[in-house]
Amino acid sequence: AIPRGVRCSKVISFGNGADLKAADFFDYLADDVETEIIVAYLEGIQDGPRLAQAIRKAGAKKPVAILKSGRTEAGSRAANSHTASLAGSLDIFEGLCRQAGAIRVESLEALVDMATTFQFVKELRGPNVAVVGGGGGASVLAADDLDAAGLKVPALLPETQAALAKVTAEAGTSIRNPIDTMSMADEESFRATLLPCATAPNIDAVIYHMGVGGGPMGSRGPSNFRSRVEKQAEGLAEIQKESGKPVVVVIRQSLTPDAVAQAIAFEEMCWRSGLATYPSMSRAAHALANLLEWQRRRP
Repeated sequence: AIPRGVRCSKVISFGNGADLKAADFFDYLADDVETEIIVAYLEGIQDGPRLAQAIRKAGAKKPVAILKSGRTEAGSRAANSHTASLAGSLDIFEGLCRQAGAIRVESLEALVDMATTFQFVKELRGPNVAVVGGGGGASVLAADDLDAAGLKVPALLPETQAALAKVTAEAGTSIRNPIDTMSMADEESFRATLLPCATAPNIDAVIYHMGVGGGPMGSRGPSNFRSRVEKQAEGLAEIQKESGKPVVVVIRQSLTPDAVAQAIAFEEMCWRSGLATYPSMSRAAHALANLLEWQRRRP
């Protein structure tokens, strides 16, 4: 979470909970002025009614995301072996979270994604997403990932497509949504592509995706790359502010040392500009879908 701009006010590990229990910490963090978001990993449920009350109290005051282990028979056995915890019914725990205004996630990665989302995406008004980036295959896969998460990728309105057509080379591109274009090389065309998408009346959020490693920007040297992505981060932040809608960034990278370094640099520029970043489209999609569900559950 830290490389993505999330900072920790408190980090608590309480082992078997011989004295203090999870409910004690939820109750404390609900009132802690230094804590804005609560994310938790729980193995078992001890004193269910009190835990439910504490999560409900926390959920009424700030965002709460919980990873509950013991979702399978094997996981339940492991939890019992680790901390002598009884995993309990996952359906019951899901019901507890729903009533308390908390969101339950399926992995540590998803827990980090929710911390990032709660930090930078303050509100998502609906499920309609515009996807902008280069690469036909990546765009098609993005549409699949968003749909699988329960989000929508609606065709852009004719007036939005007309605005994009003015700055997008016609051959080999798409301006319906996802927007597959390489016509974003300079600040002017970058803004002229992203802003109409963000301000479109049938769009609730924009996902900008970029691959790092071996592409044109990477091959032109680190100093040029840094300069260009810094301008992109600043431009995306301006568009987010002007449109009043979330603009989030998916950074796809290869595992070469140069690509990793470039991705880390771009990621830092993004979060310092107030943008949420994700390492894959699927994770971004599920995080935004979880945010929508959390908003529905708010007490």
